[in-house]
Amino acid sequence: MAKKAKVAGEEVTNWLNRIKYAELVRNQADKKFGYTRAQDQFEGDYDGTMPAFIRGLDVIPINEVYAYVRTFIPSVYSRDPYIAINAKTRDSIAGAKILELAINAYWRELRLKHQMKRCILDAIFAEGWMKTGYSAVFGSIEKPEGKPGLEAEEFIRNEEVFATRVSWRNMVRDPDAVFGIHDARYVAERIIRPLSAVRASKIYKNTGTLEPNFVKQYDPALEAKAVLHGEEEEFVVLWEISDRDSEKVIVVAEGHDQFLRNDDWPYEGIEGFNYSLLRFNDLPDKPYAPNLISAWEPQLWEKIKMRSMEMDHIKRFTRQMSAEEGSISRNEMEKFRRAETGSIILHKKGKQPPTPIQYPQIQTDIYQVESRIDLDKDNISGQPNAVRSAP
Repeated sequence: MAKKAKVAGEEVTNWLNRIKYAELVRNQADKKFGYTRAQDQFEGDYDGTMPAFIRGLDVIPINEVYAYVRTFIPSVYSRDPYIAINAKTRDSIAGAKILELAINAYWRELRLKHQMKRCILDAIFAEGWMKTGYSAVFGSIEKPEGKPGLEAEEFIRNEEVFATRVSWRNMVRDPDAVFGIHDARYVAERIIRPLSAVRASKIYKNTGTLEPNFVKQYDPALEAKAVLHGEEEEFVVLWEISDRDSEKVIVVAEGHDQFLRNDDWPYEGIEGFNYSLLRFNDLPDKPYAPNLISAWEPQLWEKIKMRSMEMDHIKRFTRQMSAEEGSISRNEMEKFRRAETGSIILHKKGKQPPTPIQYPQIQTDIYQVESRIDLDKDNISGQPNAVRSAP
C-alpha cells in the first residue's frame, strides 16, 4: 500500500516536534554536566550554584573558574594563523608571495579572532558553534526605513566570507548523533527576529499569516536607543534547519504551519553543514559530553568549604563574649555589638568585665588537607598555578 503524501503543515509540525525533543536532550545534558552552572560561576554567581553539602555556611567565593578560563583561551588561541602560499613553479614565486601577503591581510580585515575566542569560551562551558559561509548567497538584504534589519553583523560585507559565533543555547542537533555533527542528520539554529523585519525580507516566504511569538515592551528610561521608544515590538522565533537527508535549508516558525524557506543548500564547495562544532570532550555513544569545569568542580567546592570553615573559626574570637549576668546594661551590650573603635564599656563595680570566649586552635591538619585538595584540582584540570605564572 502506497504511503500517504504528507502535506506541508504536517511536515512543519514534524520538524517542530523533532526540534522540541532535541532541545529536551540538550537541556538534560546541561543539567547533568552543569553547562549553565559553570558559566554562572565564571560570572561570580555562587549563591545560585551552591551545592547542598555547603549550604548554611558563610561562603567565601574563590572564582577559580574565571582564572581557569582567562588562562585557557590564550593558551589555545593567542594569535591568528599565518597562511602560507607555496609556488608550484619558479615563475610563480613572486605571485605566490604577493598572494600570501594579501590573503593574510584579508584574514585580519575579516576580524574573525574575536568570534573564535567567543567560540572557545562557549566550548569551555558547553559547546562552541561557528556558522560559516559567504554573504553574497543571499544577495542584498533591504532594511526598511525606520525598521530593524535582519543581519546586524557589521563585519559581514557583500560578497565576503564570514564566520559567526552562535550561542550553544540557540543550537540543537540530531539527538541520535554521537560524533558531534559528523553523523548528525540535521542541525537547527534558533533565530529571534522582529516580525516586521521578517515580513519585509525577501529571504522568507509565506509570512502573511505569520503571528508573533512574544512582544517586548521597551522602556525609554532604560533603553534610550531602542528602535521603538516606549512602544511594543513583536518578535518571532524561527528555526533554520540544515537537513542532510534532503540537502535543504528549511526555516520554520513556532506556531506557524507553513515553510518560510525550503531551498537547496546554498553554498557550493562546502561539504556538509555550514556549521562547525568545537568541543573538548567526547563520550562514547553519547550525544553530549562533560565540559572542562565539571571534572574538578567538586574539589573547588571542597576548597571553598574549608576556607569558609577557617574564616568562621577566626570570627568566633571577635563575635562571642562571656559576661556575668547583670554586669553591664543593654546600652553597653549594644556598644559591644557595634564594635566601635575607641568606645568605653562600663561594667558594675565588683563584677567581671566581658571577656572573649576562648576556643581551641583549629586543627593544623586542615591546611595540609586543603593543599592536597588544591593539588588534586590542579591535576584534574591540567592547569597548575605555574601555568598562570604563579611563583
